[in-house]
Amino acid sequence: MDLARGTITVRAAKTDAGVRTVNILPVLRDELGAYRARLDSTPDALVFATATGRRQGATNVRRRMLAKAVEQANKQLAKDETEPPPEGLTPHSLRRTFASLFAIGETPPYVMAQMGHTTASLTLAIYARQMNRRDGGRGV
Repeated sequence: MDLARGTITVRAAKTDAGVRTVNILPVLRDELGAYRARLDSTPDALVFATATGRRQGATNVRRRMLAKAVEQANKQLAKDETEPPPEGLTPHSLRRTFASLFAIGETPPYVMAQMGHTTASLTLAIYARQMNRRDGGRGV
């Protein structure tokens, strides 16, 4: 992760297209920077490491980080009288949210590259049904 540039590098993936650099929103970059500074300011330190500084496994990410984040978000959503996210949220299901870049007008090639797909048509085929808007906003 390069917080100064606002990017995350995906080094291991199922396909060559999956190895990529992903842009992160400035608000997320700032939040991750503050979180990382509280834990370890070493430049090469992992943002979400285990207690021993090693890489988290998928089960730990779901159970120890995502579940806690959803719990905190649900508390805030309840205070705001807003509907909580669906049950069973996983890190992979968050890709649908990221794919919503289509809905805000990003180009298919940009979204395709950010998601690690080989073609824009693949990205559209998988995520376009999630973006079908009927409220008058931009969509695909």
